[in-house]
Amino acid sequence: MISTLENHVGPSLAGLETLTREYADRHRQVCRLADEMQGELDRLKARHLAGLREAVRLSRAARAQLDAGIQAHPELFDRPRTVIMHGVKIGLAKGKGRLTIADEHATILKIKQMFGPNAADFLHLAVSPNKTALGELSAGALKKLGVTVAATGDVVVIKPAAGGLEQFLSLLLPELPEG
Repeated sequence: MISTLENHVGPSLAGLETLTREYADRHRQVCRLADEMQGELDRLKARHLAGLREAVRLSRAARAQLDAGIQAHPELFDRPRTVIMHGVKIGLAKGKGRLTIADEHATILKIKQMFGPNAADFLHLAVSPNKTALGELSAGALKKLGVTVAATGDVVVIKPAAGGLEQFLSLLLPELPEG
């Protein structure tokens, strides 16, 4: 049973010492339990890590083969663009694109000229082009601003329907690159 201040008569160092001892004992118990749990997690990780690494390696190799197969036969994904097979969504999707700004200063001036008082919508406060907002503009407007759009072609889609595994693996194996 944890003591309370009411169990001690008046404020005194002895009363505070008792409360401090109880807190220290409880805190040590928390630390001991956390250390035990971490030890068990470390042992569990060590027991399964080699198998998990090999499974990830084989999964990546299979994904690379599937990716190559999809790229080799894009005609299979005219309509529908994606299909779900064995719980995995595969196919082609339009790439989101990546904005490239050759001369930021010139683009900033053009944005200010083109949008006047609304230019701030397309600029970050540090006065650099806002690529998110610029991405909403037409290709013609982007061209006038000196912005080119790259990587807009088809990109392969391979996405397991059930998520969460990638996050789990990234926490467990932080040294592995994505993919």
